[in-house]
Amino acid sequence: MNVQFETHLDGIYWIARNVKDEVQFEILREELLFNYIFTKSHFLTLNKNIMKYLSGPLWSFNTN
Repeated sequence: MNVQFETHLDGIYWIARNVKDEVQFEILREELLFNYIFTKSHFLTLNKNIMKYLSGPLWSFNTN
């Protein structure tokens, strides 16, 4: 599942609204930055490798 953002700040706000603690925030923030560096696009790929570090089911994320 990919979540696209217009800006980096939109991605940061989305992450902040959808994580339970600072560790989860840092994991997704690093993923957002990594994706931008290599693709020049603001997105998160929420796959099994990322989700194993996050608690809660994938469908609990708000994609709005």
